[in-house]
Amino acid sequence: DEDEHIAALSIDDLEATLLRKLHSHDMSVREVTDWLRENDAAEGDAFALVEKFERLGYLNDERLALELCAWLSERKGKSRSIVARELRQRGLAQAAIDVALDSIDSDVEGEKAVELAMQRVRQFSSLDDDTAQRRLHGFLSRRGYAGDVVRSAVSAAMATRTGGHSANRAPRFR
Repeated sequence: DEDEHIAALSIDDLEATLLRKLHSHDMSVREVTDWLRENDAAEGDAFALVEKFERLGYLNDERLALELCAWLSERKGKSRSIVARELRQRGLAQAAIDVALDSIDSDVEGEKAVELAMQRVRQFSSLDDDTAQRRLHGFLSRRGYAGDVVRSAVSAAMATRTGGHSANRAPRFR
């Protein structure tokens, strides 16, 4: 019923509804355009609304790309490749994605991988070194980190392990 109601909205109502949506979360120009199409906005009306919202600063793909990039890489610990994929999924232009990805410092990305590996290795205290190393490698690889970053982070995290486990010795069970 709500979808049918929205579909019947006038351009002023669409604008008000869209403004509320943008107040709750940022959207890309493509996401807004898709939403307007889903709600049967006339092509000219959709174009006018997008243009107006860009002019007013409510829609800004470059800003959105930078904000999402910072959030995904710094707060979520995602690698450059995963961030790029997620930005593309949001419909952001490649130029905006490139600018955002340039803001990721490769040293900081490596430090974040080490930080994630250090946090995770503590959960592997009952595992032998080979298993812990394999799981750490998989954990970081699934987050899209490059092989050299993964190897470095895993080495750093494994160097902090204590508890007597080694690659040559199985853990003791009592």
